[in-house]
Amino acid sequence: MAAEQEADRLKSIARTLGPGEFAAIAAAVLGSERPALIGAPKIIRLSAHHYDSRTIGMLHVSGQATDAEGQLQAWSCVIKVIDLLQAPRANSFVDAANEVLVYRDGVFDTGEARFRPARCYLITDGPGSTTLLWLEDLTGLQKPPFTLEELDGMAAHLGSWNAHQARSPATLPFEPRSNSFQLRWDRTPAVQQAARLRELHQHRYVRNAYRDVSLDKAGEFLRLVDKLNQKAALLPASLCFGDCNVGNLFSGENETVAVDWASITRDPLGVDAGCMVGSAICWGRSGAAIAADERSLFETYLASVAAGGVVRATADVRLAYLSLYGFYVWFCAAMPVLLVDEVFPIHLLELRFGARAEEIPGLVSGVIAGLPAYIEECSLLAS
Repeated sequence: MAAEQEADRLKSIARTLGPGEFAAIAAAVLGSERPALIGAPKIIRLSAHHYDSRTIGMLHVSGQATDAEGQLQAWSCVIKVIDLLQAPRANSFVDAANEVLVYRDGVFDTGEARFRPARCYLITDGPGSTTLLWLEDLTGLQKPPFTLEELDGMAAHLGSWNAHQARSPATLPFEPRSNSFQLRWDRTPAVQQAARLRELHQHRYVRNAYRDVSLDKAGEFLRLVDKLNQKAALLPASLCFGDCNVGNLFSGENETVAVDWASITRDPLGVDAGCMVGSAICWGRSGAAIAADERSLFETYLASVAAGGVVRATADVRLAYLSLYGFYVWFCAAMPVLLVDEVFPIHLLELRFGARAEEIPGLVSGVIAGLPAYIEECSLLAS
């Protein structure tokens, strides 16, 4: 959907929202049975890039109300607008219909986990074929890019949640997809990108990105990851968050809050962590520093899984981790192609890295410099 059409549709939906819904949300947010609304709530569109074809957009709603004691209180929430009549994206494990079911049934509302969904206060039918998820406002929590310290805590929270799902998996009202890591790779024209890198070997973006390592290492890494993925697909699977990239995560006080529960999968232990840490190496300007310390983040995750009562061979967890962590290493390795050929809108890449396009190859060069070490490790694990 074009941005202009999305904006117009969201404005139209916002105009249909009424006092009854606002009062119900204010009551849920404030924990007050009968809050009195003060004035009309403010509604603004949140700017975000949505991968799922059924997600129309997000609205931020904020207002004031008096609670049962007559005290003036501020309240806010975020509305996720979903159109289930839109066709889901082909060859994807992400489907907003599943997220509606997760929230409808309160699948992961244990109240104890330090890795948890954003709270859902209400689900309503919007205009036409839309469904509205009235969700917890997380705009006050830390968003990516995250520091190493924040990522370490998030790795521990994720490991504990993964262990719980491996021991006592939640009952889902749908059948999740499997081998999400392989599906990501299958959608990525990596072989063509490797060939294009060779064609561009004299381009300044390639020279800046590969200043510390031979361009041949990209193709070698790619061939090994394919073998790794074949082995990972044979490992025991358990319930995973699925799309655990840092763009879906918020760091709170001793907890990690996740959004977009449209991607629950069954994958080997380690895949979620590989997605989280891998996406962090290509988000912000400090990805190379995170890549240099990713082993310690993996160890934190592994220790948390074990503390949660689940024991897996370290090599198996590391193999599954690298199958998706490697996807983001390749994202960095192919960056000159992505920029030159404008595979993604350049402004989105600039926003993600917090840098101008010309700077990005230099930022990912530190990740690319680790290719020889990853090749050595992948070779051992794939053998």
